[in-house]
Amino acid sequence: GGLCRSFEKDGFTFDLGGHILFSRDREILNLELSLLEGKLNKLHRSAACWFKNRFVKYPFENGLAALDKEDAYECLLHFVSNTQRPQHNFEDWIYNTFGKGLAQLYLLPYNEKIWKTEPSKMDFQWVERIPRPPLEDIVKSALGIETEGYVHQLHFYYPKEGGFETLPKTLEKNINGRILKDFSVERISKTGSGWIVSNSSAERRYKKLICAMPIFNLIKCLPDVPTEVKHAGDNLAYNSLSVVLIGLNRPRKHQIVSCFFPQPDIIFHRLVFHDYFGKNYAPDGCSSMVCEITSKYGDEIWTMPEEKIIA
Repeated sequence: GGLCRSFEKDGFTFDLGGHILFSRDREILNLELSLLEGKLNKLHRSAACWFKNRFVKYPFENGLAALDKEDAYECLLHFVSNTQRPQHNFEDWIYNTFGKGLAQLYLLPYNEKIWKTEPSKMDFQWVERIPRPPLEDIVKSALGIETEGYVHQLHFYYPKEGGFETLPKTLEKNINGRILKDFSVERISKTGSGWIVSNSSAERRYKKLICAMPIFNLIKCLPDVPTEVKHAGDNLAYNSLSVVLIGLNRPRKHQIVSCFFPQPDIIFHRLVFHDYFGKNYAPDGCSSMVCEITSKYGDEIWTMPEEKIIA
């Protein structure tokens, strides 16, 4: 999609955000690996959460031994003897799945930070994306026995050069350029056998459409949209992502690919270190990182000048 963009400057290559190649869907993963065969590095996920001035292994529940003993005890106790509450929202689901210790120390502040919404005001239909740790892993984690969470992304792939944008560029090349670009979609209408996509100067006909454009734009392109649908679209809340791309003239002391920050007083929620992806992503003796920052329409970060965000 629109975030599969890479930028090069002064010997550094950055992505618009942090992306890696992995998938639980073997068919999709095999397609991607075949497209980039011989052009990928296979890497081990080494990620952390920054908590009380220390690195805690990611996912947070797999690094409990790094916590103060009182915090580790709270996480273990409430995971093992978790009292279930009526489940009406995302906050309820976090408490019911992870217990009070993990919820209050990390999961609630981090999710409120990235979604810019109180978890109690969010639905939980999408939570199948969040793996549930087994009890055995939590106990081992608290005792300092090595465990791994989110194992489907423990090993991942990344292009040897060119950044993540190498994937869509290679896809385009392999389907013989049959991608129409620079076509402004202004109207979408149904016909007897398919669809017409058009603008003021041209139109295209298709049997099927898959919409990946923002729903606000889609509604404006469709004819005869009911008033209640327009109203619902106008009132949808959404977040935006700002990224700051930083090249450093020194190597890093740690070797991690990304780090997560639940603290509300730190503007970014994640750092991704692109020099981890391979030798072609930063000049010799240098390192790099991408800072990801979410905002909601009209909030302090949304209206903040770029210079201030960078500072």
